[in-house]
Amino acid sequence: MSLRYRAQEFLADRVSFIQYPDVRASDERGRLALPFRFVESMPWYTRAALICVGVATLLICSAAALLGIYLLKAFISGMLGD
Repeated sequence: MSLRYRAQEFLADRVSFIQYPDVRASDERGRLALPFRFVESMPWYTRAALICVGVATLLICSAAALLGIYLLKAFISGMLGD
């Protein structure tokens, strides 16, 4: 047990808003940490849904931007009488 762990445990006993140290976190630090893998973090259907929502959002935003540009050009040309 490290000095930090003992100090945090001591303070957790005496101060109400300090939490006890996580024993599992200190145990996992000793192991070889594997890199984060997006494939294992969520199921395939969740990833597919996120990709579809992202693409749909991009399409809707780009369509709204194009419509806004078209309407702005029409408004300006109407004001100038071209």
